[in-house]
Amino acid sequence: MRDGAALPDAAEGYELMAAELSEKEVQSFTSWKLDVIDAITCDTALQDIDTRVAFRLMQHINARTRDANPSLERLAAQLGCHRDTVRRSLDRMCDPNSGCLWLVRLRESRTATYHYSFVTDRMNLVIDGKMDREDRAREAAKERRRNRLEVAQEQPREVAAVLPHEVAAVQSYEVAGVLPKHLPDNYLNRTPSDSCSEGREGTYTRETEISRSLSTYSLAHSGDEANLPLPIPKDSHEADIMIDAICDGQDVGEPVRTILARMLGRGVLTLKMAKNIILPANTREDAA
Repeated sequence: MRDGAALPDAAEGYELMAAELSEKEVQSFTSWKLDVIDAITCDTALQDIDTRVAFRLMQHINARTRDANPSLERLAAQLGCHRDTVRRSLDRMCDPNSGCLWLVRLRESRTATYHYSFVTDRMNLVIDGKMDREDRAREAAKERRRNRLEVAQEQPREVAAVLPHEVAAVQSYEVAGVLPKHLPDNYLNRTPSDSCSEGREGTYTRETEISRSLSTYSLAHSGDEANLPLPIPKDSHEADIMIDAICDGQDVGEPVRTILARMLGRGVLTLKMAKNIILPANTREDAA
């Protein structure tokens, strides 16, 4: 075909090839071509560009002579790369020392284009390597399945120490054995000292400390936490001081103070309870 002539399409090309070759020859060529392409795509020694160049070169193979002579420019145009890239790829696949000898090239003169033909020995070698890798992969898969079965038989799931869900979600409501910071006992032994209190530490009495601590406790627990029990006094004197602070200047009779002192000693008295006890008592006394 002349250089300026139009190339036949696939159907016309097949008809031309069928007219020149018998049906058996066409089948043989097609089978050989598919085997070569299969081997090329499985060759681990080839670079990606080498696989693409070899595939494109196969599309130019003559069915009768089984060689091809496309120009570097044509291959580069089909692949969308530079002609030097195609040339380097062809050099690697034609080099006996490259480890990927796929092609043999010949030319009639220095100005003529190369004729490329595929090396059948390389195809057989690659196909054998592919089959060997597939066999080893199947054996490895069988070995993994055998190992899983052996481990499952020796270490069944019911033997594993798996904690039930209800144990993992348990929340402990026990109170830690540490005194809260808001209790007056944590402040009774402290004697504040500053530049204004030197020489008059005696005026900062224990009664003042208890009264201030209880006032602080009352302010800090004016909400729902007012239902928390007040600290237990160490003795009756400290109980009187705490009751005076609770009453906050109100005139409370001795029976009510006795009730408050008893509840304080048992550790059940809260600020809310104390207010509920004091207010009704004062109301009754006013009514009398």
